[in-house]
Amino acid sequence: MGCFSHYYVKTGDVLVAMKKATAFAALSVTKRGTQTSYPDLDEVEEFLKERV
Repeated sequence: MGCFSHYYVKTGDVLVAMKKATAFAALSVTKRGTQTSYPDLDEVEEFLKERV
């Protein structure tokens, strides 16, 4: 929810915020841990380039 809120406030675009938030979530569940599983922005951008 925090990721969605961040991008919604930053862009004002619900669709952009949803895409970013779901990309962060999708990547975070592929690793162990809580804080350590959270991807960095470069990982998310690469993930989105490959899928959008």
